[in-house]
Amino acid sequence: MTEVDLDPPCPGCGQKVPTTARYPRPYCRACVARAVDVNGDRITLTNANLLGGFVAHVLGTDDPEGPVVSPATETGEVFIDGRPCRAAEHRFGGIVVQPLGDPEVGRGH
Repeated sequence: MTEVDLDPPCPGCGQKVPTTARYPRPYCRACVARAVDVNGDRITLTNANLLGGFVAHVLGTDDPEGPVVSPATETGEVFIDGRPCRAAEHRFGGIVVQPLGDPEVGRGH
């Protein structure tokens, strides 16, 4: 098991969040709740089903066909406070979002 470290803080707000070698710079839940997709639409990020997978739905749409799937589902590209980020399925379930262009992101994979 990878040791959990409480440094560095969330890149969005500075709150302490658990990190691992695989996910060294995760955003906290409060910051992830502000995520938007490439179109600027607010989105929610969830596992696709009990077996995993990742899906992003556009918030605030009343489509009779069901939730509108965001382009972020395919690309993982999201923005938090204007900063480009990558959203993905967490190795053990859930979703993790990390900033793009951060030299720590991607290490440990």
